[in-house]
Amino acid sequence: MENVWREAKLINDSTIFKSSEKAIGRKTFILPHSIRQVNRPDRIISTSEVRKVIFEGEVIEDYPEDARGHSCLIFGYGEGNRALHVVCSPKDEYLAIITAYIPKSDQWVDDFEKKMKCMYCQSEMEQGTVPFHIDRKRIHVSLDEVPAWVCFQCGESYFEAAEVDSMQALVRVVEEQTHKLARTA
Repeated sequence: MENVWREAKLINDSTIFKSSEKAIGRKTFILPHSIRQVNRPDRIISTSEVRKVIFEGEVIEDYPEDARGHSCLIFGYGEGNRALHVVCSPKDEYLAIITAYIPKSDQWVDDFEKKMKCMYCQSEMEQGTVPFHIDRKRIHVSLDEVPAWVCFQCGESYFEAAEVDSMQALVRVVEEQTHKLARTA
């Protein structure tokens, strides 16, 4: 597989890939874990898609302390414009493809470029459901499963505007019905 490394600037302006004449023609090796991941029946990812992400994608996370050596996560698009992530590690003699996968929308925000982080403990959050209880004057509403971003480290949950709007609408209906019941008593 022909490989031309490109310069990819990280947020802190350091670079993991360096464009240079000697980088052209280095080999690309796909590690066994990556082979297993790209060949899963639910997400076959071709080597041409991996190349496209490496050449055209954007470095979104840098892992300078990775046990396999300095590596990074690259975000790009494959066939059919599907979002893909490729984790790779540049070596002096080759580029190692550690893994490639289709990012899950319940773990990434901003078009699969950032993981949602908890503002309290900085752990990663995922979409899930949580119970929520609302107390107002004469009513108490308990909901068992409300969609939310959930931190599985500290338990904090964040609700998107659509869910808050739905909860508020529900409370208004319950308040109206409670008021009607109170008038008939």
